[in-house]
Amino acid sequence: SMSIRALYRAFIVKIFLKPKKVLDVGCGLGYFVHYLRRLGIEAYGLELSRYAVDNGITSVRQYIKPGDVQKIPYKDNSFDLVTSFDVFEHIHQEDIEKGIDECTRVSSSMQFHKIYTLENTWLKSVHGTDLSHVSVFNRDWWMEIWKKKKLIISQNRWLKLPDVIATSFLLEK
Repeated sequence: SMSIRALYRAFIVKIFLKPKKVLDVGCGLGYFVHYLRRLGIEAYGLELSRYAVDNGITSVRQYIKPGDVQKIPYKDNSFDLVTSFDVFEHIHQEDIEKGIDECTRVSSSMQFHKIYTLENTWLKSVHGTDLSHVSVFNRDWWMEIWKKKKLIISQNRWLKLPDVIATSFLLEK
């Protein structure tokens, strides 16, 4: 379920990345923000869907802003970690770099992005094709973007699932 996955992610982030302040871009109903806060992390969310913002978990509603990765409503270096889970494959290719630039701008050090890629064959076999995925590329396409943006790929085996299931990137400025 959504909340179990969010709890697992929050524990992994707390234990292995030890951030003090986190922004979750595309936070949905706010489960991840909720669990991070329960674990003592100052967490905030940004969500495009008005429905999700208005119907999110009551305990964290005050920490979630409506908004878009193209124009994050926070100052430079506001967070030591910016996360996104399954956001970038829903963004049109011409808007992706702006979104990454914005995540980089508001992060003082780390970013963690889980992105649906062509390697995620297991997901496709289980769920079929998601028509809202407008930007599905391979892992190498994303590696080129990180290189272009001069972001350093950090290897943390605890945060990594096999690529057939999920493609994720831990990046540092």
